[in-house]
Amino acid sequence: MKRLIPLLSLLILLAPSTVAQNSQKIVFDTKDATNYYLAIPPESPVIRGVLVLFCSFGPPESILPETRLPQVTCTNEILTIVASVKGALYLDTATTQRISSILQHVTNRFKVDTSKIAIGAYSYAGSTLLRYTELCYQHPEKFPVRPRAIFTVDGSLDLINMWQWCERQISKSYDPGMTGDARFISNALRQGIGDLKNNLSLYQALTPFNLADTAGNELYLRHTALRLYYDTDINWQLTEKRNSLYDTDIPDATELVNRLLLAGNDKVEFVAATRPGKRNDGRRTPTAMSIVDEPECIQWLKQQLEILDPRTWNPPYYLPTPPNWTSEVFALPPDFAPAISLKGVEHVRFAPGWGELGKADYWTYVYLWWVEGKTAPDAAALQKYLTAYYEGLIGRNIERRNIPKEKLTPVRVSLAPQPGAAGGTRYAGRIDMLDYMAQRPMTLHCVADIKYCAAAGRTAIFFQVSPQESGHPIWKEMQAIPQQFHCEKQP
Repeated sequence: MKRLIPLLSLLILLAPSTVAQNSQKIVFDTKDATNYYLAIPPESPVIRGVLVLFCSFGPPESILPETRLPQVTCTNEILTIVASVKGALYLDTATTQRISSILQHVTNRFKVDTSKIAIGAYSYAGSTLLRYTELCYQHPEKFPVRPRAIFTVDGSLDLINMWQWCERQISKSYDPGMTGDARFISNALRQGIGDLKNNLSLYQALTPFNLADTAGNELYLRHTALRLYYDTDINWQLTEKRNSLYDTDIPDATELVNRLLLAGNDKVEFVAATRPGKRNDGRRTPTAMSIVDEPECIQWLKQQLEILDPRTWNPPYYLPTPPNWTSEVFALPPDFAPAISLKGVEHVRFAPGWGELGKADYWTYVYLWWVEGKTAPDAAALQKYLTAYYEGLIGRNIERRNIPKEKLTPVRVSLAPQPGAAGGTRYAGRIDMLDYMAQRPMTLHCVADIKYCAAAGRTAIFFQVSPQESGHPIWKEMQAIPQQFHCEKQP
């Protein structure tokens, strides 16, 4: 178990920071201004995922100086929400309603994809949010989201063990702070639930995990990605607090992970901290957000939320790369064109002379939009997407290339249906725009092929683009790329 945050430490935690200055304080209950959360938007205008980080026994601001998670998420197109469950030690009706109200308000205000939401829980909020997540999967019709992933940081897991920990600490009476916390928690549990002896069934219903019950509530997490972070420096516990391993949540955490592994959940992990827990004021304590390796944690979250990371992207399809051509991967919609309503991956093949003025293959490239679900955009829809795409692409280059206003020209896209390739639909036309590299008007000839990959549940939209007319030899090389494409990886 862990110490509650004392008032002095809380005042230190509230010191201003860059993230705090960039955060938005949003009241989700118009009847009570104290019911609010903090929103830290990503640097990109596109939100590809959401991390809702909950603390307890303190306001949302108390978390910001303790972790770099918001700084990392904002550079990874993830919206961070920081909220508090206040003094909740378990998931009662009021806390359930509070969490649901926050999540519902976030999804409505930011128009986020509810399948791309992860939850983080710090300290005593761990028990509360784990049980909430279980209920989201047990009764999905009653909750606004089903979290795709959840992690806890020194989280409490077993309410029954929490009661027994209080009894041990009070009896031991070694550390005044922990003894005081144990008395406070014991009284709160007694007032809210009752004593353990006479209310065991209620504790079993409220706890997310019960060591004595091998078929408990944790089985509702068997399809959810889960990480449990702990500072495992037991020598510090023994020396400083006279706590054995059984005075911590670590044994419960390892048992919970093992049960879920046995239930077939291969997305669950016990994470032993590689650095000691320290608060922002320098105090050594296992209950600290510092035990989380923030960049590594966010990479894990992106993987669980299926947010593209170009460095690790492993395409499930085969897309050839001609000799000397280069390749890049981006998320769809791109950050410079958030108005594009399609979601997925953009995979580009650049001709060798793409950026070299005077080359025959200047501005010549092929790009695949690997789109979630089945879609069949017509000419009007494709024109709308491409207009937004190239307006954004040019717009992001105006300042960095010092393009004067008098050189700017509007983007105009015109496409018409053409005889399609086998099993697909084809459109062809032109894109009139500003060549931001040469800073002069340019026409790109464009062919768009659409094919549905039923086994993958994805739509492949290919764009072949070049200033050269269709009879130029470069088109034969470009056309070979979509012709050799396969919806599945080739052996």
